[in-house]
Amino acid sequence: MQPTWTLGALVQSKATPAALQQTTQRLLQETTADGVLYWDARLGMPDESTIARLIELPGHMWHAGLCLGMAGLPRLMHYTRPTWMFNVDPPHHVDATSWRVSLRACLVRTDVLRHLGGIATACTSLAGASLDLGLRALTAGLLPRHIPWMLPQPPAQGAPETLPVEDEFAIARSHYPSWQVFWAGMRGAAKGALSLSQAVRHTLARSTAQIPSVKWFPPPPDSQLTLEDLRATQPRITILIPTIDRYSYLRVLLDQCRGQTLTPHEILVIDQTEAEQRDHQLAQDFADLPLRVITMDEAGQCRSRNLGLQVSTGDYIMFLDDDDEIPPNLLETHLRNLLLLRADVSSGVVYEPPQQPREVQKNRIRASDVFPTNITLLRRKSSERAACSISHSTAAPAKITIWVCASI
Repeated sequence: MQPTWTLGALVQSKATPAALQQTTQRLLQETTADGVLYWDARLGMPDESTIARLIELPGHMWHAGLCLGMAGLPRLMHYTRPTWMFNVDPPHHVDATSWRVSLRACLVRTDVLRHLGGIATACTSLAGASLDLGLRALTAGLLPRHIPWMLPQPPAQGAPETLPVEDEFAIARSHYPSWQVFWAGMRGAAKGALSLSQAVRHTLARSTAQIPSVKWFPPPPDSQLTLEDLRATQPRITILIPTIDRYSYLRVLLDQCRGQTLTPHEILVIDQTEAEQRDHQLAQDFADLPLRVITMDEAGQCRSRNLGLQVSTGDYIMFLDDDDEIPPNLLETHLRNLLLLRADVSSGVVYEPPQQPREVQKNRIRASDVFPTNITLLRRKSSERAACSISHSTAAPAKITIWVCASI
């Protein structure tokens, strides 16, 4: 009996990368849906209200991969990028950013699916194609979110998925240079993750399957917030700057704070300089700024920032170092990112003179795997509860096409 789905069309497909890609491309040519839901019929029918709520949340892709056994895969990734933060899986029962997608339960925005080129056929298994999709999404600057409560039953970590060795190498070849694939294969063999013969055979193999290229996903042009829009929110931004006897640098930074397109609510300088060497003229020289100088007799970068957080009164905290030099639109750019993406943290990149940002890196937004305390804007509430915020929309429910992937 055909299941009931009122949010849009319902399409059935075999659970193979080739079949899903063929159906994906055909559907993308004609659909006007806001999103596509890949779903394994064996999970039972998804709850429509839950799925409608998901697409209103921050992010571009929502899945239950960690609940469905994708944690720790592919194994070669631990040798390709062993220190990458996104290689560490959060507990399966919490909401988190994770590229370990499972197409057994995955909601993707339609424009994102078009941008990524659909499902790659370089992998032979559904698990491999899922992981490749999630990794391409993260590489393209998209935000894949693991949402355990999208499943109809209370989330429980399922049995680990099995990933063919061919797919391990197909994913590695899709995203990394040949020398890195070779290194990962040899390290994997040395650690017992695969045999030496497997490592040599698959390292030297060349896949003829088509691999969609990873292109940067730009924010939609019609969603840009103007400076007037940002000012209308009346943001209260605290700039937090620890310092130790580097007043010549600090004065340059404070002078640049004067020219910010968004006026800071307050500027906190946590001065850890020894008492006899402190610059007592600082507050007077910058009396036109909302500057507060707080002294600490015992130096400590973490302690100074914690003190600043405790005494700050802003709704947002901008972390800077005393030797930073900032452009006039620094606060504006960070706040725009937070509001557009409904994120909790916006971090930037620092360049040492005469180094300049590469053209390919300019104006790119991506899921960051670091928290640089010298160029990061944080929602104050997030520092207090250390959790991502969730917003709810009262708009009309989005139209979502569901794909019921039958078992092979």
